Amino acid sequence: MVLSWQSVAQKYTTAVSVAFLFSLEPIFSAIFAFFFLKEIVGLNSYTGAALIIAGVLIANRSMSSSEPKKREEMVSSSLSNRGG
Repeated sequence: MVLSWQSVAQKYTTAVSVAFLFSLEPIFSAIFAFFFLKEIVGLNSYTGAALIIAGVLIANRSMSSSEPKKREEMVSSSLSNRGG
């Protein structure tokens, strides 16, 4: 059921936003495991989470500077493929 919602929601957002959320999935699962399953989070987990977040932020920052141009190209190519 959740996968159905996910595919529907992906139609209304950008690829960059989806990639951003998917790359944070290990962080979210660790947070939920900590709160709901009472899992112990060690130093390795915190280090890994920090590296994931740093990588996501760096990738997102570099993508956001080139995103408007790419988005404009995608929209124009999509419209030309539809005949509009």
